[in-house]
Amino acid sequence: MILPLRRPKPATPPAATSQPPRVQRTREEEDNETRRFYTFLKEEGVVAWLNPTIGNHGTIVAFGPFGRPGFSPPPPPGFNLSVESYNHILRLMQHGVPVKLEMELESEFLDDKGHTSVLGEIRGSDLPGEVVLIGAHLDSWHVGAGATDNGANCAVLIEAMRILKTLKLPLARTVRVALWAGEERGLRGSAAYVKRMSERPAEKLRLYLNADSGAGRYRGLQIQERSDFAPVAENWLAFFFPKSAYLQVKAISDPATDYNQRLIANYAQDVHTMHAQLGANAASAQFVGIDVPSGQAVLVRPGAEYNKGSYWRVYGTTVRYRVDGQERTFPVTSMISWRGQWYVVHLGTIR
Repeated sequence: MILPLRRPKPATPPAATSQPPRVQRTREEEDNETRRFYTFLKEEGVVAWLNPTIGNHGTIVAFGPFGRPGFSPPPPPGFNLSVESYNHILRLMQHGVPVKLEMELESEFLDDKGHTSVLGEIRGSDLPGEVVLIGAHLDSWHVGAGATDNGANCAVLIEAMRILKTLKLPLARTVRVALWAGEERGLRGSAAYVKRMSERPAEKLRLYLNADSGAGRYRGLQIQERSDFAPVAENWLAFFFPKSAYLQVKAISDPATDYNQRLIANYAQDVHTMHAQLGANAASAQFVGIDVPSGQAVLVRPGAEYNKGSYWRVYGTTVRYRVDGQERTFPVTSMISWRGQWYVVHLGTIR
């Protein structure tokens, strides 16, 4: 028996419906569910599973079995197919056409008991026993080259530490970087770190930031169901237009004060208002899309808006979210392009 584990995505996604809040499960509960699933596959006589991968036009992105390694019974061998091939097989089965597959699998088991994480730190001056930890993993996914997942973020974190050290900024707390080993084999490097740190109660972890979302500019922050952290994240993300750029753009007597007391204050208020308007289920709102109107870019000449140099401004951009089965739209009333980057300047009221 060969079991297709996923259905093809419909051409038109179904309308979103209001969903109850997701119940956060423990690792033990997730592991027990995985064991029950593997037991079911064994009892059904499943000899292989087929998985449609992300991408199209023949692109194959390989995935491993469900859950972490080491479960008993183990999962059957898995095969990753392009979505076109997978859907072809599934359509034949849905129409009652018998499908026979011939497969060949070559596997090699390697000794992966040895994992070495790399750690470095800049000691804090006032509270050295309190740690701000940043991390990314060194090992790559077994079918990946390792640059995007996750060498790029390792380089970002190393550079962040280099900048802190070079600038000799006063740091109250210890800043530590961890490049994890064995992450793709069950979070082994970070799990070993947590176990070791539990034996050092005098040290307190104040914040951990993990970088593992691919290469490129950071565009957001995942709080991973830590709703208590959402207000902190919102305050960070409120700084849409960087202060360094604002000081270069504005031709006013005190741009720094204007940035802190007006622009940042407005950002924080706008974000708070939008969340309130989305309602009690704002945390479960789904991003639908962003619409940028064509032909709306305006070149702002020096002096037109108390600005030192020219920049492009675009009006009428809208961002759409779906919450409680209803689509809500709020405008980004003004964005400007400064030295090759677009920055949010003003937000609007949700509609």
